Amino acid sequence: MAERKSRRNGPEGPTNGEAALRLLASHLKLDAQRIERQNTGDPGFTARVTALKGEHASRRAMVTTGIVSPEEMDHLLAVETAELERQSGVDPLTGISNRYRFERDSDRVLSIAQRQGNPVTVIAFDIDDFKAVNDAPGQGHPVGDAVLMHLASHVQSELRDGVDAFGRLSGGADEFAITLPNMNLEQALEFIGRVKQDLSSNITEAVTGMDLDLAQTVTISAGIVTTDILNGDYSRANLMRAADNALYAAKQTGKNIGKNQVAVYNP
Repeated sequence: MAERKSRRNGPEGPTNGEAALRLLASHLKLDAQRIERQNTGDPGFTARVTALKGEHASRRAMVTTGIVSPEEMDHLLAVETAELERQSGVDPLTGISNRYRFERDSDRVLSIAQRQGNPVTVIAFDIDDFKAVNDAPGQGHPVGDAVLMHLASHVQSELRDGVDAFGRLSGGADEFAITLPNMNLEQALEFIGRVKQDLSSNITEAVTGMDLDLAQTVTISAGIVTTDILNGDYSRANLMRAADNALYAAKQTGKNIGKNQVAVYNP
């Protein structure tokens, strides 16, 4: 029996390259919609998606005229689509997860931990008086950006690859969060202690041209909650809310009010 031909796609039906192009167009449309929901603070990523959309027509022409084979175009589009997916979950400044990917990864971590009956810790933290660093005379936003990048790298070095979830919660601010499976309160306090240790001196070494006195003021405050404290509640939303409340409490306490403090959520 003869094969049924597709009138919509010509006498021979769609080529692999044409099918891949339609798939990319679909991915781009979905990613553009996701950007509007999740990445409105990242104009650079939006611009990259717009540029890829603009290349869609020229790439169709490349396949049609035989400049590249359908197989080559399939591979090229697969690579670009994968990169687009990766970028859609990455904070463009620090390279760690943005809020969208952090929440997705945290949901996965929490689901597994709940099934296994293991504790999970969530930590919310930010840089104390970051506006003073970002707006310091003679320093400016480039130094603030460098501090954020170094802090993210510093924290990342303390995490377990493929286990913990870490993200920047806002593309224009210094708010971060970590989800740590199989970690109780005592272990979490030890963890944040390591993160805080020598943070200022590390930043002084890492940020070229930063005033030493200014660098010495770079500290973080953190709020901690565990699933045990919430009586076995594994809801990400509830854990994040509790961690944020604990962070707020940390900002109100201590010898230096609002600086270099850690608070544990108190229900």
